[in-house]
Amino acid sequence: MAILLIFFASVALVAVITVTSMRFFFRRAGRQQLYENGVVMSASGIEYWGLLFTGVRKKTFSEIRSVELLPYYEVLMSILLLRYGLSARRVPFNPFGKIVVIRLKHPNPIEYLFFTPKDASVFVERLQQLIKEAQAPSAQISHASPTS
Repeated sequence: MAILLIFFASVALVAVITVTSMRFFFRRAGRQQLYENGVVMSASGIEYWGLLFTGVRKKTFSEIRSVELLPYYEVLMSILLLRYGLSARRVPFNPFGKIVVIRLKHPNPIEYLFFTPKDASVFVERLQQLIKEAQAPSAQISHASPTS
């Protein structure tokens, strides 16, 4: 019985040390906001954590097809009905909140990204505006006619 108690105490100690050191390094690297929100907008696109915090992934605004803000239950039902298929990342647990669903353009192995930023509605509005601005110059260039 004592060995079992020592085992669980050591597992708890390792977990506390791991979480504390991860938080320290995230703060030290300037990634606290990314750690808290899961996604951050930069000047050229969005940044988010890779699988199991293996690094920061970046997508430009031109690589994003659409952004939606949906209640958690709608996202959960869509996943259960395989609307997103297998090209989706894990959905964060937020049963009484809203989920930001970002759909990427092809070719990407993961087509849908799910996030729960603190102020999700403001995040979605700003991201939609930046996506439109990123698409506007390319639309103007393609409609321009040569002047010769």
